[in-house]
Amino acid sequence: ATGRLREAEAAHREEWSIGRRVLGDDHPEVLISMLNLGRVLLAAGKRDDAEKLLADALVKARTSLPPVHPLLASISTTVGEIALAKGRRDEARALFLQTRHIYEQMFEPGHRRLKHIDELLAATEVFIEG
Repeated sequence: ATGRLREAEAAHREEWSIGRRVLGDDHPEVLISMLNLGRVLLAAGKRDDAEKLLADALVKARTSLPPVHPLLASISTTVGEIALAKGRRDEARALFLQTRHIYEQMFEPGHRRLKHIDELLAATEVFIEG
């Protein structure tokens, strides 16, 4: 599996590089490449590298995409999941709320994506057992 992740990482890095050169840094296709590469980095256990890349993608997505866009929601969710995994619950919650706001405008109540983001929001709650 490690060899395949290395191959996937190399392929996604090449795709990202070509996209940046041909389309520009903030083109939606380049942002998709960044998201895909970030997910491969996460799968390979390179959480810090993934976080840096995806935080950059999130900044670019916020400035280059409409405020209600599925790619913005996907990047925001993935960055939020990293923040949650690192114990940064307030940051994760803010990112998940951003995603929920987008999804509320895209989907009917009860849609599976809304349910998923609600589960992630619930994970940000701190429960103190007495």
